[in-house]
Amino acid sequence: MPLHSRHFSVAEANALLPLLRAQLAELQQLDEALHASHEAHRELFAKRVNDVGGPALAAHYALWVRWRRAALRIVAHGVELKDIRRGLIDFPHVLPESGEEVYLCWEACEGEVAHWHGLQEGFTGRRPLPRRGREPR
Repeated sequence: MPLHSRHFSVAEANALLPLLRAQLAELQQLDEALHASHEAHRELFAKRVNDVGGPALAAHYALWVRWRRAALRIVAHGVELKDIRRGLIDFPHVLPESGEEVYLCWEACEGEVAHWHGLQEGFTGRRPLPRRGREPR
């Protein structure tokens, strides 16, 4: 039984890249801002301050809400967001020959989806897609 309900062909994954690039860029900016905000308020968080009415904490929590919404917009496409800073996204895929469920693996620095790996292998198990048809075998 497949783990994912939605599976992408290589063509479908590549067609989604322009939108994912824009959404990922927004999330990366929010991620940097959220980390900076957290560092700036580290002492407050260490004290477990629960007063979200203060302007500094209210701004931090508002930023977190924007970050969460941006992340949810990405995963709503049916992809898995593996690493925000690297821009690493996996697309569920089923190998046509074997019916095995795998991931098409894309990193934001890449022009197209050109790699795949097994569900348990992760980034280190990436293999290039065959040139012919770009579907893994």
